[in-house]
Amino acid sequence: MKIDLSQYELEKMWNDFDWPSAEFELLELQKSLTKAEYARNREAVKELQHRIVTSLSAKALAVRHIANNFTVPGVDGVSWRRNAEKMQAVLSLTSKGYKAKPAKHISITEKFTGKERRISVFTCHDKTMQVLYTYALDPIAEGQADFKSFGFRKGRGAHDAHSYLLKAFSFKNPPQYVLCADIKSCYNSISHQWLMKYIPMDKRVLNEFLSAGYIFDGELFPTEQGISLGSNISCVLGNMVLDGLKSYIYKGLHGAVKGIDFDDGNMVRFADDIIVAVRSAEQAMRAKNAIEEFLAPRGLTLSPEKTKIVHVSDGFNFLSRHYVSRNGVMCASPSDKAVQKFEESLRDTILQHNGSQKSLIDLVNRKLVGWANYHRITNAGEVFRRIDTVVQTLLLRASQAKHPKMSVKQVVAKYWYKDNDGRFIYALPTKKECHIIEIGKTILFEHRPVRLEPNPYLDTQYFEERENGREIANVTGDYKAIWKRQGGRCHYCGKPILADQERKVVQTSIERVRAVKSVAYIHAECAEDEFILCQVDKGASSMSRMNISDMLEKIGNDKEHPQKKLIPAYERLTKFFLSQNKQTVTLTFEQIEHIMERPLVPSAAKDNRYWYKNEEGTMSKAWTTQGYAIESLFFDKKKVTFKQADLSRSQVIIPEIFLTQKIPQDAKYEIESFLKYICDKYGL
Repeated sequence: MKIDLSQYELEKMWNDFDWPSAEFELLELQKSLTKAEYARNREAVKELQHRIVTSLSAKALAVRHIANNFTVPGVDGVSWRRNAEKMQAVLSLTSKGYKAKPAKHISITEKFTGKERRISVFTCHDKTMQVLYTYALDPIAEGQADFKSFGFRKGRGAHDAHSYLLKAFSFKNPPQYVLCADIKSCYNSISHQWLMKYIPMDKRVLNEFLSAGYIFDGELFPTEQGISLGSNISCVLGNMVLDGLKSYIYKGLHGAVKGIDFDDGNMVRFADDIIVAVRSAEQAMRAKNAIEEFLAPRGLTLSPEKTKIVHVSDGFNFLSRHYVSRNGVMCASPSDKAVQKFEESLRDTILQHNGSQKSLIDLVNRKLVGWANYHRITNAGEVFRRIDTVVQTLLLRASQAKHPKMSVKQVVAKYWYKDNDGRFIYALPTKKECHIIEIGKTILFEHRPVRLEPNPYLDTQYFEERENGREIANVTGDYKAIWKRQGGRCHYCGKPILADQERKVVQTSIERVRAVKSVAYIHAECAEDEFILCQVDKGASSMSRMNISDMLEKIGNDKEHPQKKLIPAYERLTKFFLSQNKQTVTLTFEQIEHIMERPLVPSAAKDNRYWYKNEEGTMSKAWTTQGYAIESLFFDKKKVTFKQADLSRSQVIIPEIFLTQKIPQDAKYEIESFLKYICDKYGL
């Protein structure tokens, strides 16, 4: 329907629109819709959904959401750039006679995998309709969602999935097996019949979304199954298709038995990535059968190649991280393939960059900070230091290619400077504060996960406070300066952060403790983009990590400097601390006994001196030699917390050739001499 208003009148209506009131009105309607869903009042649900999709406020917010996040135009070539066009779209938006246009498919080849992917591009009108109906569907989806579903939901993310995954394997007598369930082509295979039957929204509009088809190479193709990831409503639909899976798994494992062992069948899900903790391989098979039974009516199946049952000690991958249980403690680190993909991305960025040195520094730093922020909640210290080495190597290669007639020494002198610690820093010659950061200095921390019970539409205060208090959500206090500094734009993508878009605050410098000067606003979805497309798979490592004393023993005994060996139990504890990269490590007395494979002496339960005695051959050498010190000791709770006392300490990676093959005698002496020099220099 065309509204008979002049361009001037339409533009003035848009400019004068009361956005705060529109946001408040939509949120109040969504709150009421959420309450009606909890009460299972179907008539009220239907009425409130209709009120949302016909609300002028919701329509205006949907148009603003699409217009201010401009992408490639759809098949009609229309994009809303002028305010008059945006207001015209608001007044024209209606489900009456709505007919969705086919999506435009663009084919791209992923550089890392070589696989072809097709991106669906919808018209602005269709995208806005999808957003509008998402406003009316998401509150219902939240009311029906699995507790431990973390993908594409308000106030939740991959860090929360990580924390609950660790919890599933980090208590007394945890499950020892993992079912890693991978749904084959999930979004492309979802049954339209199931969606039409069970998704509570206007069926005619839903049918238009599903059956509009797509155009590729000038030819129209029908869509008979699946939903497009390019659709603004697809994430909500995808979650609703899989909600209820957790209960179905418990039913398949335990039936209607009272006193269910909820740790056996504990599921953590991020979109279509599913992890199930089980007590045995047999239970894992039963859980797998239950999942397949659940998926079948929805048109989905598990991938036989990617669905695996593994023991926790063998490790598994989830959301670009590798999880493995060592001595009863679940450890996490960036997966090999995630590291490889990031290194490939850095290689392309640095070696193919054609802009200024400053733009290169800014671009690389943004990549480094984003990647470090995602992985800093894991044992990523060693990987971060490796990435720093890769970056410096690539920068040197790029600089040499730019100045082929210069010697290496001249190139280094041109682009690097030496700091007070003797390290070479790549920086602008005239502005040394503009330099490549080192993520090896990142402060690792433990993520505080979201509580599972609160609803983002009802418990708004909790979710606001969770994002570092109301100041972040309302852009007040110290955070107002951050918002003003960025001009209200996302630090990652540079696009405006709208009031109805979820936002986060992340660190722009990971070298120091979080402060106003070192944080920035981003879209929540930009944080998701850093990892969601990473397909993870564990690769083989060609390097072996071990203690220097072990290496010396293999190469040959150092007669001049004999070392007093720890008793075997303390050696096992030493190796445990050697494997840690977290800034703080908390262990119960029972866990320490498990690691050492022997009980603590009776005095350990009541005498401080047992823990703090730092002499040769004592237990405390196990952590002090690895740079840790006791931060707190609780005899009543029988646990102790260790904190990294020396952040400059690191692990040594020894190429396997030195551990598996004999080497020339001269090389042996060179290695021993160098190690002796290092020991003398650093007082080791």
